[in-house]
Amino acid sequence: MQPQAVEQRLTIGAVLSLLQDEFPDMDVTISKIRFLEAEGLVEPGRTPTGYRKFSAADVDRLHGDPRRRHGLAPRP
Repeated sequence: MQPQAVEQRLTIGAVLSLLQDEFPDMDVTISKIRFLEAEGLVEPGRTPTGYRKFSAADVDRLHGDPRRRHGLAPRP
């Protein structure tokens, strides 16, 4: 029997850092990630204490082209 791979999940802060690195010209914030969750784009799991934990699939959905897909505005 082979051990199953455990999926690494990221905090909202880690996801924010990834998106800011990938899209430095966009105004990506934790509030906007929470908004996209409320809109149903991502469905992060929750820890027993309520912290969001984003899967690789969630991060993939947030990547793409945020200008077109998520309505994020360029930095002023």
